[in-house]
Amino acid sequence: MHTRAHFAALADAARAGVLAPRIAARFPLTCLHGAQQAFAKTRGAGKIVINMNEPSDAPVEGPTGQGTG
Repeated sequence: MHTRAHFAALADAARAGVLAPRIAARFPLTCLHGAQQAFAKTRGAGKIVINMNEPSDAPVEGPTGQGTG
């Protein structure tokens, strides 16, 4: 069972940049429908990132492995 100490250690590692989320795909906000479709297909293989500041004509990025941020 995980304890508060386990969670604190995990949070500390995340703050220190030791951990990085796995990114499955990145989408601009204007491609939200595509992001929802990707989410339905990934089955927990990584996070779907919605970029609020990216222009609508930016390319959609597919699987990227380990994320950097």
